[in-house]
Amino acid sequence: MDVTFEHMEQIEKETTLGHRWWSAEELEAAEETIFPEDLAVILRRITTGG
Repeated sequence: MDVTFEHMEQIEKETTLGHRWWSAEELEAAEETIFPEDLAVILRRITTGG
């Protein structure tokens, strides 16, 4: 699947540096600001069927 930025706002296009998949562990350890803040919890629920 190709990723496209065509529907992003201009400010999003200007500030997006890249994209990739993150594991729950990487999200929890990240120093970057991630929204929603409980994304690792949400990811774990989805991947464990909870």
